Amino acid sequence: MNMFRDAQLKFMLIPLVVCATLLCVVFSAIFAIASTTSLKSARDYVTDAQSVSTEKAMSSGYQFRCITVIEFFDGQVLTSKDDFFAGIDLPKLLDEIQDDPNKVLKHGDLSLVVGYKSDTYNEYPIARYTIYDYSSERATLTNLTVTLVVVYIITVLIIGLLSYLFSASAVEPMNIAFKKQQELIANASHELKTPLTIALTNIDLVASEPKQTVLENKKWLDSATYQLKRMNSLVLQMLELSRLEMKGNQLHHDDVNLSDLATGTLLSFEASIYEKNILLTADIAQDVHYECDKIEVEKLMTILLDNAKKYTPEEGEITFTLQSLPKSIKMRVTNSGGGLSKEECENVFERFYKSDHSHKESGNSFGLGLSIAKSVVTSLGGSIRCMSDGMSWTAFEITLPVKPSKNAK
Repeated sequence: MNMFRDAQLKFMLIPLVVCATLLCVVFSAIFAIASTTSLKSARDYVTDAQSVSTEKAMSSGYQFRCITVIEFFDGQVLTSKDDFFAGIDLPKLLDEIQDDPNKVLKHGDLSLVVGYKSDTYNEYPIARYTIYDYSSERATLTNLTVTLVVVYIITVLIIGLLSYLFSASAVEPMNIAFKKQQELIANASHELKTPLTIALTNIDLVASEPKQTVLENKKWLDSATYQLKRMNSLVLQMLELSRLEMKGNQLHHDDVNLSDLATGTLLSFEASIYEKNILLTADIAQDVHYECDKIEVEKLMTILLDNAKKYTPEEGEITFTLQSLPKSIKMRVTNSGGGLSKEECENVFERFYKSDHSHKESGNSFGLGLSIAKSVVTSLGGSIRCMSDGMSWTAFEITLPVKPSKNAK
């Protein structure tokens, strides 16, 4: 959607612009430092060369990187290195130096750093020019510029690619959350539509016979009440799921004896399980303590046991197991029955998901119970998985990481 593309573009452009700007500043500083240092070094050479006597500067034995040119007032010109000026219009060059002796002259293919002063040579007044060939340094700076530009472009492209990948991964959870919200609204609307239609129809039937007594309309009122209770149950489950999945949701954690809690929860199911002639077996380790929200964990156990009872046929079997391991606590609820396929096991925790088996067994299920169970387990930092042989049994196994308990015995 456009809003996610816009968000992704912002996520990509902000770091890209910031990094590109910083790189530009850094590379510009590198070039400025290199250029300033190189030019200062050249000017220092010129200054050092000008500090020696003209006689020494003009001697063939004086090895210095600068070339000395002297111009007598009668127009005669002498140089310390004649071959350097081959093909150079020397008078024109001297005129350019006199115009601005402090600048770097561009003369043909040469870049020259120059110095000028009045002096004497063999007791004759002269104009003395000191010339430094800055061409190699300028070529080095040009190569440095090209290198920095290439590195800058490559780096910006790499940062752009990484920013795109990062922005895509950053926006994806938003996209998934939005799609889940749309699915939730669509599924909730679908689930609410039928009971709402039935309730309204029953009320209309009652309203169409105003002279009948409440007792005479009991069938329609009972039906409407049942549907309204279903809608109320759905809304409460949706609110519960939203609360658990809310970002930053923190449950109140206390030291809880899971062994006692599991025993009590199993006792509350004994009567309803007995009515279906189901065998209930339990293997509960003693004094298993855990830092958690007692109400939420009890709800978790209730959801799993209620789910097992719902889909276990008469004369079937439900097994509840609670184990304390060195690094984790495992809870497992297994029930006999038709079993689930691999695909159903993968999707069973999705909101409003109903397998073909669940449709056959119960028309009063919204497919939110296991989603709530997963949210509770996730809030505890644990994991839950569904296992089945696809034919005769299904199991839900919860793994909770061991953490220090304040009051553990």
